[in-house]
Amino acid sequence: MATFKKLSNGSKTEIRTYFWDVTDDLPGGVTVVSATATHFPPSEAAVTPTLVVSTPNVNVTVPAVGSTGVHVVKVIATLSDGETSELFLIIPVVI
Repeated sequence: MATFKKLSNGSKTEIRTYFWDVTDDLPGGVTVVSATATHFPPSEAAVTPTLVVSTPNVNVTVPAVGSTGVHVVKVIATLSDGETSELFLIIPVVI
């Protein structure tokens, strides 16, 4: 299941951390075992988000970005039963 979360407007110099609770996607006894993140910028080179996994949470930190516009970060959590859950962070950068 994919979750879409639009964050509040931010700046190019801002470092943001988003806390994703994956509980709704976890059947009984299933845990989050890993996660990956990919940044899709509007124009410049992508940045590398950092992740911390602590079931049922995935913490995603997005460093400062190089341009204004709408940035998207796709996070995929891999679950212990082999399934995945996706989160799309929509990050408007205005200054």
